[in-house]
Amino acid sequence: MNRALANAVVAVIGLPSSANAGALRNFRDSDWRGSMHWLITSGLALHLLVSLRGMGAESVLRPGVCARLQTLYDASAVRTSELRTDYLALNRRLATLGVPFANWKGFALEPEFCSDIRLRPQMDFDLIAGKEHAGPIDDALRAAGYHLTRRNDIESSYETLPGQDY
Repeated sequence: MNRALANAVVAVIGLPSSANAGALRNFRDSDWRGSMHWLITSGLALHLLVSLRGMGAESVLRPGVCARLQTLYDASAVRTSELRTDYLALNRRLATLGVPFANWKGFALEPEFCSDIRLRPQMDFDLIAGKEHAGPIDDALRAAGYHLTRRNDIESSYETLPGQDY
């Protein structure tokens, strides 16, 4: 990872300005290639694109970098839409069973905390429910195609493809 590039990215996201955006022009393709993994895994890639887009400054990026960020943004939109469908279906299933629960994090943060949910990496659903409802929740999750992967005194984890790397 190129530390100077990382600092420039954080500056653009933290304080969007034409001066901060213009600093991104100074980096070569090799700088971006060496930093792309960090940019993606840090969760900043999409924020960078949106910040630049908001300023009308996408042109400061190398064409390949801009295309890569746009591809990531488009893929996030598709993944978010699919996850939202699953999320709403699971919520309806639990409501139909009369199980009291609350959504926590993820989609529950929209729009107050995260106005564009595509910018927040979505990997799972977090639900809070009383321990006395563990049986019906387990039944609902299994019926929806989830498999129990871990359970302790306060938490149960389910996956649709246990053991698979995403």
